[in-house]
Amino acid sequence: MAISMQFLYVLRPSRIAMITEGATEREQEVVGRHFLHLQSLAAQGVVLMAGRTEDAVAETMGLVVFEAESADAAQRIMASDRAVADGVMTANLYPYRVVVTGGAFSSKRKRLMDAEEVRSSAERQFRRMKLLADRALEQVDDRQFFHAIDPESNSLGVIIKHVAGNLCSRWRNFLSEDGEKQDRDRDSEFIIGPQDSRDELMSNWEVGWAMLSEEVSALTPGQMTDATAVNRGEAHTLTEEPPTYLQPGSEDDARSVVG
Repeated sequence: MAISMQFLYVLRPSRIAMITEGATEREQEVVGRHFLHLQSLAAQGVVLMAGRTEDAVAETMGLVVFEAESADAAQRIMASDRAVADGVMTANLYPYRVVVTGGAFSSKRKRLMDAEEVRSSAERQFRRMKLLADRALEQVDDRQFFHAIDPESNSLGVIIKHVAGNLCSRWRNFLSEDGEKQDRDRDSEFIIGPQDSRDELMSNWEVGWAMLSEEVSALTPGQMTDATAVNRGEAHTLTEEPPTYLQPGSEDDARSVVG
């Protein structure tokens, strides 16, 4: 993830009478969407603070302090502000750096940074786990892949099928749906049928890991700190200790694949 820079844009009303005499119905609607947009960016950890001067005079202005990866990205963020895009306000962009903050601001900032570190760490661990498993699987032929060492053990094929099923169920729409999907047949994941060729099982394995990777990489700091994921009816925060949800599947299953 690229290092973020800080920026400030100053908002002023395009029509001064909006402040001194009152906003039109259209201006009120646009300002409402402007506010919701800033709330969304704040939840994502992009906007650090936003506000406006209180006097109803021509000199009134709004301020938005935010982070972006580059000046071009900052320009795009400012242009996406609904008040700017719809012409209700004008905006000027400045490079900025927060120097002194109060306790509440610093605490939230640290919380967002810690959340991003948790996300990055989980992403690295997932990649390493899959890499180790793939390297181990490359060393076995098809006979070994489907062979169980004793009646109480699962073959690698069964483990791959089960982990793939777990990944696809848990990570599909994982912030909006229960991780144990109603269309999942968990018991069938422990049975190797005629249709379960090694290629088919490995294809499903790749689909599951790709789903996990896409979802984890897209998580924002705001989601990491505030969102919950539900699995089997139980809600989990994404940064709780021990980390219940940010796991691809059973640790025993993962260890079984890598050795």
